[in-house]
Amino acid sequence: MSSTKRSFPLSILDGSACGLTMRSTLLHTAALVAALGVTACAVSTDNTVAGQDDGAASDVDAVIKNGQHVYDHVVVVIMENRSTTQINAKSVNGTYIHDLKTQGVNFTQAHAVTHPSEPNYLAMFSGSTQGVTDDSCPNSFNTTKNLGSQLINAGKSFKGYSESMPNAGYTGCDTGNYARKHNPWVMFPSVPAASNLTFSDFPKLDYTKLPTVSFVVPNLCSDMHDCSFSTGDNWLRNNLAGYVKFAKANNSLLILTWDEDDSDSANGNDIPAVFVGAFIKPGTTNSQSYNHYNLLATLEDMYNLPRLNNASGKPAITNWYACQNAEPVDVAGYHDAQGYLCSDWKGFDCNQAAEQYGYTAAQESSIIKSCGISCNICP
Repeated sequence: MSSTKRSFPLSILDGSACGLTMRSTLLHTAALVAALGVTACAVSTDNTVAGQDDGAASDVDAVIKNGQHVYDHVVVVIMENRSTTQINAKSVNGTYIHDLKTQGVNFTQAHAVTHPSEPNYLAMFSGSTQGVTDDSCPNSFNTTKNLGSQLINAGKSFKGYSESMPNAGYTGCDTGNYARKHNPWVMFPSVPAASNLTFSDFPKLDYTKLPTVSFVVPNLCSDMHDCSFSTGDNWLRNNLAGYVKFAKANNSLLILTWDEDDSDSANGNDIPAVFVGAFIKPGTTNSQSYNHYNLLATLEDMYNLPRLNNASGKPAITNWYACQNAEPVDVAGYHDAQGYLCSDWKGFDCNQAAEQYGYTAAQESSIIKSCGISCNICP
């Protein structure tokens, strides 16, 4: 990644609208100010955007590996003990889970692999229940490979964030609303203690500091295990809405899933699942039948990792990524009709170039065709 930085020089410091002094036109200034949440503008002394040289192709790792789009960041959030039917009945208009469904892909045939909780978490993280059939603690699997160690050994990164865990690196069983049975990475010594973090360590102020893959485990109340749907729904809204906004504009992905159903379901341990992020067509439905092993296989394929255990015999999840047939690109050296690079559109809606930013329809079409990565739009 380039170390040079392009920042728009802004001329007014009194809280009024900020002008771009280095360009002849004003590109979506009001949107920029609103996005930054500022009323005054700082003056910059250069003309670069972070990580992007003039005329250079985007360095976003937007490629297809093993049929899967490669995301810069994936956050997997695991909720507890609800069937698809239960969540569908509750996630009506106005709830955050309903909002996530409208923004992403809703999976109607997702399944857990067993009961109770702990073996499901192990299946999702290591491709095997490791012979565990209960929620016993402590368990430790000294020589067993897992998603976390795979990522780290491949030069990627992994961290797990557990709400209400007393401190980073904690290896104890139950304390307060924290339960080790929902924290599979702590059961594998091959995952370093530095990857076993509390949820207070989740970088809400700068999501670019997230690792390649994160697992987020709310506490026993926030995850709906001991508390209501509305409690869990509000937790998701309060803690993940910022990341969802970031993900859609920054080649990242949220995977919201459940560990198992309520144990009373007659529908094969069916669980809800929603994917939200960049390059995903909002409000779509996927009816592919899959379980935790398929999910692990999908993540392993995404980062070109060997399949582990039962994931090796499972197909990856398909037809959820909107660019399934052609990968988006940012054309090197492209400048739009107003002189802006693809990177200048990152975080803005390219589909509104004509309506909001003074471009013609043909010029908007050119931006979308040439700046697929920065626009988060499929060709």
